[in-house]
Amino acid sequence: MRICPGLFLLAVATGCGRDQDTVHRDAPIGLAAAALRDTAFMWQTRETDHFRVHYQAESYAAGHIDQFVKDAEQARANGLQVLGVSDFEPRIDVFHLKSREQMKHLTDYPVRGWTDPEARSVLLVRSSDSNQGERHEIAHVLSHNLWGHSHDWLTTGWMSEALATYAGGPCSGYSIDEISAYLDRHGELIPLDSLAPKFGTYNDLVAYLQAGSFFGYLREEYGLARVRALWDQGFERLETTLKKSPGAIDAEWRTHLRELYPNPKVDWAPLKKDGCQ
Repeated sequence: MRICPGLFLLAVATGCGRDQDTVHRDAPIGLAAAALRDTAFMWQTRETDHFRVHYQAESYAAGHIDQFVKDAEQARANGLQVLGVSDFEPRIDVFHLKSREQMKHLTDYPVRGWTDPEARSVLLVRSSDSNQGERHEIAHVLSHNLWGHSHDWLTTGWMSEALATYAGGPCSGYSIDEISAYLDRHGELIPLDSLAPKFGTYNDLVAYLQAGSFFGYLREEYGLARVRALWDQGFERLETTLKKSPGAIDAEWRTHLRELYPNPKVDWAPLKKDGCQ
């Protein structure tokens, strides 16, 4: 669930049976271009109007490519809905890697998901039917291109990760609200006025899920325009934007969680160990 800025130069992709203007007007750039040039990989590619989905022979992705293409389209539609936008014209490059070692080769980080929003590129290590990570990373591409970079994207990344986690949807079969309600009941939620400015210092799973749940609450209760204002102006403007203090809005959200899930039933141990699956 990491984002990196674009670092590479434009490369030209080839197309099969498409009008050449359509193929090249959104040719792979940045991280996508670098990955396609990398001789450590032999990529196969499935192209649609919205995506180039890259995968490797004899991989989990190769055996499930039809579903993976459908999942990418669903993630795009979901991300656009979250943003309140009807379309995003450029195609997105999605790379399915076999392992975290391959991810480290391309990004220096052995994570399961990585996004270069400026290059419209997503890298995933996926070996199940869960598309939560795909929805999360594609939401990063859409949000940073359609809304611009969040105020905090090069510092804490709080709003960027909150939006993407909300867009990602359920975690291992649990709604992120139910998990947050469980964490609240067990005293593990982070105070909002600490979570936002110190986001990167906390346990990733707790911080991401809590931020995603809070983002969803703000979106539903205060509207997309105010959420967009926080995206643009940062946590420092929360009280001005919402007309309430961080403490008051935090308490309001927690009350909402307790009403929504008065007795949350979450098996936390496997989540804590393995993250969202």
